[in-house]
Amino acid sequence: MYFRPFLVFILCSFAVQAQQETEIYFFEFYKVQDTTPIVTFNFKNISQNKGYDSQPSFISNFEIIYAGTHNSQTEILYHDTSREITEQINAPTLGGEYSPQWIPNSKEIAAVRLDPNGLQRLYSYNVTEDGSGSSKELLADYKVAYFTFYDNNNIVASVIEDDQLNLIKANLSTGVVASITTNTGRSIHKVPESKNVSYTAVNEDGIHEVYIIDILGDNQSYYVCDLPVGIQDHCWLNATELLLGSGSKLYKYDLFGNGKWEEVADLSDANISEINRITVSPDKSKIALVGSPIKPLLTPGVIVDAHIAPFNERNLRAFSEAFSEDVIVKRFPADTTQVGRQALYDSYQSFFKNKENFNVSVTNRMIHNDWVIDEEKVIVDDKTHHQATLYNTQGGYISEMTFLERKRNNNPELLVDKQLEGYNARDIDAFMEPFDEQVVFMDYPSTVLFKGKDALRDSFKSFFDETPNLNVTLKNRIVNGNKVIDQEVVVMNTSIIHAVAIYEVENNKIIKVTFLPN
Repeated sequence: MYFRPFLVFILCSFAVQAQQETEIYFFEFYKVQDTTPIVTFNFKNISQNKGYDSQPSFISNFEIIYAGTHNSQTEILYHDTSREITEQINAPTLGGEYSPQWIPNSKEIAAVRLDPNGLQRLYSYNVTEDGSGSSKELLADYKVAYFTFYDNNNIVASVIEDDQLNLIKANLSTGVVASITTNTGRSIHKVPESKNVSYTAVNEDGIHEVYIIDILGDNQSYYVCDLPVGIQDHCWLNATELLLGSGSKLYKYDLFGNGKWEEVADLSDANISEINRITVSPDKSKIALVGSPIKPLLTPGVIVDAHIAPFNERNLRAFSEAFSEDVIVKRFPADTTQVGRQALYDSYQSFFKNKENFNVSVTNRMIHNDWVIDEEKVIVDDKTHHQATLYNTQGGYISEMTFLERKRNNNPELLVDKQLEGYNARDIDAFMEPFDEQVVFMDYPSTVLFKGKDALRDSFKSFFDETPNLNVTLKNRIVNGNKVIDQEVVVMNTSIIHAVAIYEVENNKIIKVTFLPN
């Protein structure tokens, strides 16, 4: 395996959630007079995006910014709920942006940037209409994880120190930074209509306790309440009430109430579960939160399976309906043979008519994001052969079906194993030895990354030297003639990358490597 160094994305402790599938939900609410529940209505999934979407923050009553997956990277995304538009508002960087917040009384947004080299800092972003604004570092030498602005000069932040989160306050004008306390959490907020900031500290039992502090006054922390077991996130509903989510429910804590968290809403009817990050609009009438749908989406494996049984049963209509209207059928990697469900239907109608018996069964399967790679045993008129097929799934259908040509080759996996051994040893010569002089590295289906062993050495020599903790583990493998398809888990320092690489072997050398999209 040779994951390209320029695509390495180094993760740290606070950004591990980037691997999760989450959505941003927005809805309106009002409180029922003199009763505990709140009435919720007008629910919207404003992210509707595969990947990580989290950390919403209101910049007005109808505008929200959040950290969301865009072009395979976490960026600052903007959503206008009144116009129902979503845009990226920061200029692209090599790193990913997290925890965006509007800087009070300014035209800038602050966010934590995690760079590919592991540097993690707080930046401000000058917002422009075309998303090309400049950025600048705000707190040098501090590995900021979470933060909030008291005003446009004063920040309270949890920073990573000694393998834990510690709380600091900082004045951007004077550059003065002071420690507040240690072993804190990620939920930090300006308390509405007050001079206080709230934060959480983790006690010896692992419970997150809420405190408030006047950072411009006496600097004394005052205990408010405990968060329920397993909960890290809260926000302020108003100056005296806190709000959090757990499972599918919302709970409120009243500083002048009975000292208990009380259920105020059940969002299961809106198909929302696993609630965590939560925030309230400035006018206290709207909520944005992070959650997941209760009803499971069709998985790629289920989508692909939908065409197998109808094929074996000669049910042409049901078979074709497993494919999208604009499905593309190809020979690997980019030789298109049919476009559209009707063309696929017509092609298989002739096949069904002319073959007395046929059957296909899956003998091995890889699932990689939206992709399914199947090794299939195919019997046609009592003749058996094996093939490998790539399926891409979108919107509940098979959107692409690509057949890999099966060229004869003896034990191509031996060459692939040799380069894997060299990769794990960070031995550039051993790694390069199995490759052809004109080897081509590609992104599927036809984007050339580089060509030739000189380019191969240039790409990986410094990468090996600079990555002491480097290891690839083979998770699954399909061998199809001269092609070896490897599903791999790659550890690079603190990063864990999942990848699928397709190796092609000719004349006892690896001549091409194609990466499926991440």
